[in-house]
Order: sequence, then C-alpha cells, then structure tokens
Amino acid sequence: MALFAKREVSSAVERIDAVIQDSFEGFEFNGEDTWIGRNGSTLVFIRADSIEETSAVVHVDAVVAHDVAITPNLCYDLLVNHRYRVGRWEVEVGDPVSGRGAIMLGTDIIDHNGSMEPSEISIAIGLIADSADEVDDDLAAKYGGRTAVG
Repeated sequence: MALFAKREVSSAVERIDAVIQDSFEGFEFNGEDTWIGRNGSTLVFIRADSIEETSAVVHVDAVVAHDVAITPNLCYDLLVNHRYRVGRWEVEVGDPVSGRGAIMLGTDIIDHNGSMEPSEISIAIGLIADSADEVDDDLAAKYGGRTAVG
C-alpha cells in the first residue's frame, strides 16, 4: 500500500488503515506508521502493527493534557474516579524538576484474523478519542496544565 512507504505491512494493517480512512475525517497519515488527528481539544494517535499476515494490534493514544502537575492526587484520581475508567492511563513526567508532564489515555485492540467488524474497530477508537476529549478540560482545570489543543 502506498501509505506505508517505509515498511512492509500485512493485509491486516491495510484493513485497519482502510477503516481509519473511512471512519475518521481529518486524520492524517504521518508517512511512517501513525495516523494523527484531532478530536475536540485532544490529539489522537493511531498505529497498527502486524502480528501475522491476517492479524494486527491497533494502538490508540490520546493526549489529554500537557504541562500538568503530576502528583499522587492526580494518579489516585485517575485510578478511582468513575468518569476516568475507560482505557489505559499513562502519566509521563516531562520535567523531573518541576514535576510537570503529560496525561495520555489509550487502548490496544487486537484484530485476530479479521475477527472485528470495521464498525467495532472505529467504535473502540472513537471511545478513546471521545473519552479523552470529555475529561481533558476537567483534568487540566483540577491539576493545572493545558489540553492538547487549545
């Protein structure tokens, strides 16, 4: 496939790529292996990796906020607040002196032998993108920092 100029891809990755193109208007391919798009004030990154010719894992990561004060209270809130119980949270300390960094929300989807319908793949990606956009203003207001876009 012409999009993947830098690497060989399986038919499974080509299938995932087609789902992204059909389902997410405004997402752009970076020329390597990642789709990047905006959902409200969140940036979303989607990458599909081959497991075998007919299976792939789709990695979905959304930047929720950056320049956030990474504190024990923030981490605790991400673990126990029911509003934040979608996907996998990543907290990255960018500056160890100030303790500020970024919050990401993500998930990994396995499409084994084409077992997932295109709608299931796009719904899973959309759930992460929408959930991140839904909570980003709240988290940035509570813990300082800024949403990914805005």
